[in-house]
Amino acid sequence: RPVRILLAALAGLLVGLALAVAGLFVLTRTEFGIERVRRFLIARAEERIEGRLRIRRLRSPALLAGVTLYDASITDMRGRPFLRVDSARVRYRWRDLIAGRIVLRDLTLYDPEVYLEQLPGDTAWNYQRIFPPPERPGRRRLIDIHDARIVNGLLVVRFPWEPEPPIEPEDTARRVLERAPGGIVRVIRFAGIDARLPRILWETPAEPGRLLRIASLSGRGFIWREPVVVR
Repeated sequence: RPVRILLAALAGLLVGLALAVAGLFVLTRTEFGIERVRRFLIARAEERIEGRLRIRRLRSPALLAGVTLYDASITDMRGRPFLRVDSARVRYRWRDLIAGRIVLRDLTLYDPEVYLEQLPGDTAWNYQRIFPPPERPGRRRLIDIHDARIVNGLLVVRFPWEPEPPIEPEDTARRVLERAPGGIVRVIRFAGIDARLPRILWETPAEPGRLLRIASLSGRGFIWREPVVVR
């Protein structure tokens, strides 16, 4: 009888393990499982941001090791864009994620667009509204990115333009101005950004501050109407 009980317990353990492995396989290596993960990520992210996250598609041969995102974007509560990415791919280790560490490798962003704006009448920038600080700041954790690339990036900065009268022709001739909700904004734009970043240490429990290493950077900056070439 003890042998039968032992065999039954062992069989139950093996069946449970087999079901867990099968569930993990379905979740991480099938279209059905990856779609469930996509919806879960969007739901969790929207609980923490004041905006809307959209990821049209995820693709991964092994979700525990890396993933490729297609047509991802973040908009604020007014529907104005903050971030758009045509596609992005990244590698990681599931052990780091389980341990609460965000360590990303081989991060490549294709055609990313970032819009930083403070419209007339606003008291804060859009990123400050989308990512409000927590009521109770917790411990700093490790956010470390190795070997990042930006391919054909775009950065647009908009802020209120309120000149003191009288306005001379040269005040507006070279500046890039646009109409926006609430008034006129000045626009600074950086286009065609290509960069290789060996390391981005965004946060660490060891000490405050950030580290950014740039191996190469190029693009065109429209601080004025005449572009500035950066290499």
